[in-house]
Amino acid sequence: MKYFISLLLILPAYLPGHSQGNDIPNAVMKTFKAKFPAAAKTEWERKGDIYQAEFEIGRADHKACFDETGRLTIYKMEIPVAELPVPVLKAIRKQYKGYTIDDVDKVDNSGKIYYQVELDGRPADAKVIFSPDGAILNDEAFW
Repeated sequence: MKYFISLLLILPAYLPGHSQGNDIPNAVMKTFKAKFPAAAKTEWERKGDIYQAEFEIGRADHKACFDETGRLTIYKMEIPVAELPVPVLKAIRKQYKGYTIDDVDKVDNSGKIYYQVELDGRPADAKVIFSPDGAILNDEAFW
């Protein structure tokens, strides 16, 4: 019985995955709090040397990654369709006729801005990444 109780107390320290921020480096927490003071419902996950925070600001979902020094490396936020640049909307209307926009995220990858758009349609849904000028970016991974 003592072994079982000890195991229950020690095991969570060895399990990877989500955290509430207790094991996040001070530099990361300092940058996070400075950049996102209104963040709520924050969940942390460590992926190698990267610390990823998923959180909400208002009713919008956000995701941010930091290196161990606290530098923000990539950030995405959910945005309404109305905030998509006009060239992106035109590209969707032209190249994805019959599709409807389901979800939109604005991504800042070390200063490079692009938009991840989830489209509902037939024969299948699509996930497409656009530059602000409406070009499809095949070299970026959907995040």
